[in-house]
Amino acid sequence: MTIQTNLNDGNQCPLCMKENWKTKGNIRHFQPEEVGGVNINPDGVIFQLRACEECGFTWKAPPLDQELLLRGYSQSPADHWSAVEDGRERQFDYMEQLLCSRILGNAILDVGCFNGELLRHFGTRWKHYGVEPSVMAAEVSRTKGIEILGPTIDSLDPEKHSFDGIIAVDVVEHLPAPREFFERAASLLKPGGVLLCVTGDTDARTWRIYGSHYWYCSYIGHISFLNRRSVEWVGNKCGLKVVHYERRPHLRSGVARHLKDWIKNARYAVASHLPLFPSAWSDQVPHWISAHDHMFAMLQKK
Repeated sequence: MTIQTNLNDGNQCPLCMKENWKTKGNIRHFQPEEVGGVNINPDGVIFQLRACEECGFTWKAPPLDQELLLRGYSQSPADHWSAVEDGRERQFDYMEQLLCSRILGNAILDVGCFNGELLRHFGTRWKHYGVEPSVMAAEVSRTKGIEILGPTIDSLDPEKHSFDGIIAVDVVEHLPAPREFFERAASLLKPGGVLLCVTGDTDARTWRIYGSHYWYCSYIGHISFLNRRSVEWVGNKCGLKVVHYERRPHLRSGVARHLKDWIKNARYAVASHLPLFPSAWSDQVPHWISAHDHMFAMLQKK
């Protein structure tokens, strides 16, 4: 994970640094506004969603306090997410399938590997490396045979480390400087190596319906949002070519989950336009886990 403290005031696009953007509205955060038990918004700031007209990138403004954010990530306990995850539900098998279709070698880096579940599901074919800011989670990863190389991808020296594949699952949305992340990832890839990026996609139909009230940007720690246009833009700047792009749900879900999500969100969409809209709902935008709102993007080093 890339954490940087020298950021602009939110008036420049964090990806292309242009000031040609539009406001998409105010964001309703899930409460409490915490990461790892740390209050990220102690002053009660109102955040906006802004979209760049130049590169298609979308971000949260004003910028979050990066010291507070990093403290929250570093303090996250190892069981913050499931100690043992359902690999099929999380689509780990499909991610491995995508990588196998492009990668010739077996050295693979998981950025923000947390408790190491993704690489554990990948099996012994691969040489497992990871970076993880949470001290406790990194220790759990080590027990699963993952070599932790540092807290963030910034801590890796391209002169000493290179990989056939780099995985960034649920990572980019947390990054204040996404272009620097892609540049560092490109520098760490071997020629022909592949970066697999899984994150929210602002072009998803469900996101376009809700805009700044969509569940994915309602997490206080989610600050950067991509679509195909912005991925291709940053890839071209970093010497990476998009070789695969598709939109999938965050989790594999059955019919019952799809139906439940549709009912919850339809009710919210209707009720939010009523004059007596319950205040208890206004800060709790429904999740839409079954929606096809995540990109599975593979970028190959030219």
